[in-house]
Amino acid sequence: MTSLSICNRYLKKITAATVIGKKISYHTNRYTFAVLALAVGCDIYAVDKLIGHTFINSTQVYAGVMMETKIEVIKNKQVFQLGYIQICTIT
Repeated sequence: MTSLSICNRYLKKITAATVIGKKISYHTNRYTFAVLALAVGCDIYAVDKLIGHTFINSTQVYAGVMMETKIEVIKNKQVFQLGYIQICTIT
């Protein structure tokens, strides 16, 4: 059994013990880590190395997801905050 299979088995057990109600795999976990790391301001090159991409282009996809998410937040007129500074409040 590969280490990826073992990891997926443990993630399945952990998820079953929670109320998440979604399938979580190694890939999902890796993707979530990358998006959250970029969201809190980690350098894209550092994230690239941490998740083991060969080319930076692969990691830039996650940065694109972050931008799309930010645009959706603004379009939906939600509060958007960066650190302690509130940038925009639309009521």
